[in-house]
Amino acid sequence: MNPEKPKVCSFVLVHGGFHGGWCWRFVAQASGGVSVAVPPAAMFNLTEKAHIEFAEAHLTPHPMGTYLSRLNLKHPVGNGRPAVYVQCTEPVFASLQSSRNWVKTHGMRTVQIKTGHDAMISAPGLLTDLLCDLAG
Repeated sequence: MNPEKPKVCSFVLVHGGFHGGWCWRFVAQASGGVSVAVPPAAMFNLTEKAHIEFAEAHLTPHPMGTYLSRLNLKHPVGNGRPAVYVQCTEPVFASLQSSRNWVKTHGMRTVQIKTGHDAMISAPGLLTDLLCDLAG
C-alpha cells in the first residue's frame, strides 16, 4: 500500500480449497490500515521457495462433496452487495475456466491481477491494494 496515502477499508477474506485462514496471513501483514477478518474455517503457481514451503506446510485435504454437490443459490450473488471476480493472470489457471464462464454469464464484474493463483501468498501487497480499491 502507498505509505503516503494510507487507506482504511474492511473486507472479509474467505479461503478456497485446500486452504485455511492461514493463507491470508501475508495480506493481513501487508494491509497497513486495512481491517482484515478471516472466517475460521495445491499450491498453484507460486514461484518463491519460501511461499511454496509455507503453503505445503499448511495445505489440508478438501472434502470431495464440495466438488460434486450442486450449489443452489436462493439470492443473487452478493445478496445485493457488489461482487467482483478477481482473475489471476500470470499464469491463467486453466482449471477455473468454468468459473470464469459462470461469472460472465451472471454479469459479475471481473478484474485481473498479474500474479499466480495464490495471490494472497505470492503478491499480498498487490492484492491488498486491489481489494482496497474495489472496496472504495
